Amino acid sequence: MLKRVGKLLGVFVCLAVAILLLAPISAKAMEGGPSGGLGGEDFMGGALPPPGFYYLNYLMYYSTNTVKDNNGNKVEIPTRDFKVQALVDLNRFVYISKFKFLGADYGAQVIVPLVNVNVQPFTATSEKRSGVGDIVLTPLILGWHSKNWHGVFGVDAFVPTGSYNKYRPDNIGRNYWSSEIAAAFTYMSDGGFEVSSKFMFDINFKNPDTNYKSGNEFHMDALVGYHIGPWGLGVNGYYYKQVSDDSMDGVTFLDGNRGQVIGIGPAVNYTTAKHITFSAKYHKEMSAKNMTEGDRFWLKVAIPF
Repeated sequence: MLKRVGKLLGVFVCLAVAILLLAPISAKAMEGGPSGGLGGEDFMGGALPPPGFYYLNYLMYYSTNTVKDNNGNKVEIPTRDFKVQALVDLNRFVYISKFKFLGADYGAQVIVPLVNVNVQPFTATSEKRSGVGDIVLTPLILGWHSKNWHGVFGVDAFVPTGSYNKYRPDNIGRNYWSSEIAAAFTYMSDGGFEVSSKFMFDINFKNPDTNYKSGNEFHMDALVGYHIGPWGLGVNGYYYKQVSDDSMDGVTFLDGNRGQVIGIGPAVNYTTAKHITFSAKYHKEMSAKNMTEGDRFWLKVAIPF
């Protein structure tokens, strides 16, 4: 098993480029790790803003020295210095039009991730790499609104633009296409109580350089919070589950290499008088299978123009 773990470690770091936020780096499950960013959405995650242009910046730091196997047990890595650190700066450009479709506001977005990865692998030397990761294009965003309820539907395309070499342990691109279907909602009570969640299903295509096809994925972000004036306080988390098996050269792996992880922690945000929003949060990962298990820190700012 460790031989396979070592091989897949060479391609997992590309996960750091996933959008809406980075996802945890995979050591065994699927090649490159989850496509969508785990835990990226929090306050008002299911509510589109009014028509206009918006810039959002997500700064995410992820650190781990723990790999879990198919049974959720810790894998003994043959080096005491094994560690992965990733710093990701996600630049999200969103346009919401005045055009209505099926009663919803129509929008589109582009996400450009800048990635810095430091991997201490199974050798005596660490690997570092920086650059532009896999860009995300969202040609379809639809948002519905009512007094207390909001909903969003979108379709994303993950474009393999990040640097990649199948022999390298520090890739920042996955080298294969993925598409994501997403639906989100927000409930905001008149008294300031909020429940938000986003549900995503990812479809992965084959990596032409390795003939490896990662299984499809389900993941969700969720928040329960309370707003007091310009402040928001809450508990934020995510759940990730791979729902189909990995395969290589058309042969499915015996245990499927299916990944799983849960992350949870506190979240806070603040909105200025000019509607600029700042947020910070921390996620502690647990219950991982076929993946790493670590700590994730987020800082986010949303600016309307």
